Amino acid sequence: MKTMTKLACMAAFTPLAASSVRAEDGFRLAVIDPLSRPGATTGEVGLKSWQFLAGEINAADGLKV
Repeated sequence: MKTMTKLACMAAFTPLAASSVRAEDGFRLAVIDPLSRPGATTGEVGLKSWQFLAGEINAADGLKV
């Protein structure tokens, strides 16, 4: 549930971060989740979720700001 809360918060702030990006510019997203030790399962699910969302956004010709 914490991962979903983090995803929702990051998704809410993504348009704000992207508002200063011109159409021809790209930007990077960082995922800060554990990818080893006890939290690895949660971190891997979060990473795969962001990779999926980035692929969906890119397939739809990016963000419309």
